[in-house]
Amino acid sequence: MTLEQYRKEKGLSYYRFGQILGLNGQNPGTSVQRWCLKANIKRFPNPTMVKKILEVTKGKVKIEDLYKSWWNETQV
Repeated sequence: MTLEQYRKEKGLSYYRFGQILGLNGQNPGTSVQRWCLKANIKRFPNPTMVKKILEVTKGKVKIEDLYKSWWNETQV
């Protein structure tokens, strides 16, 4: 399951999902939107955040899912 699919399944905004993942700052949703690959700038989360994503999603989103979706979106 992709991070975006998980977010939609749970009915979470990018902002709220960012808060659940423990992000602080002006807009936690920006990072989540980039990790969900829905922003112009697409990013792969750092190892600490990957671990947090796996914990929060209780294994529904796997590291393979994160990497595969990122790889598919960033290859031109």
